[in-house]
Amino acid sequence: MLHENAVHRCDAEVAAGRDPAVDADIAADGIEELLGLLPRASMFAPKTANLRGKGEVLALAAPDAGARWLLRLQPDGFTWTREDAAAATGGPDVSDAQAAVRGNVSDLFLFLWGRRKLGDPRLEFSGDDALLVHWVENSAL
Repeated sequence: MLHENAVHRCDAEVAAGRDPAVDADIAADGIEELLGLLPRASMFAPKTANLRGKGEVLALAAPDAGARWLLRLQPDGFTWTREDAAAATGGPDVSDAQAAVRGNVSDLFLFLWGRRKLGDPRLEFSGDDALLVHWVENSAL
């Protein structure tokens, strides 16, 4: 409920003309909760079943949280892992990922919840645009 309330609070702030932010610890935890939920969300969000691929990797880097999440799209769904500290400090690293999104953890949280869009200037996008679009179009709850 904490993360859902944070998203709705951010929606209210946007409606009031403000630029919302989520506490870093809450945002990092919310990213991981959402990534854990998505593989089982197809009952109420059918497009999440399309979060599949041939091993493509999408990296989400949050230097302010010292973290990077690697999302690997497999034929039977996607898996994710978290790397800490040094892996997250540089810019988007597409050496082990076909696409990357880099920004502060609050903006990454809002991106995953669809409140920050592709091309948002608060985030840095690199790599395979089609993979980024595929993720965004199919991960929405």
